[in-house]
Amino acid sequence: MKAYLLDNNVLSELWKQSPDSRVEAWFASKPDWFLPVPVIAEIQEGAETAGSATRRAHINAKLDEFLRVHNALMLPWMQKLGGHGDGLRTRQK
Repeated sequence: MKAYLLDNNVLSELWKQSPDSRVEAWFASKPDWFLPVPVIAEIQEGAETAGSATRRAHINAKLDEFLRVHNALMLPWMQKLGGHGDGLRTRQK
């Protein structure tokens, strides 16, 4: 089985109002991929540092929806660890 790790730049592109059709096609063509915990933490950090509460809520809602829809594509141990990195870097600043 060949699996792919997604990076936040793929999710960012998919979440745009008009995503690049090549990225959409690539994502759809890969049946086996995983979303690593550091990518989840990076997206959460980006949401926390967003300029407005509306933007923060939008990013968090997109991530929550993505994780709900694609839950089976995360490694089980990643699901357990995913929330523990929330805001680690932003708290250290």
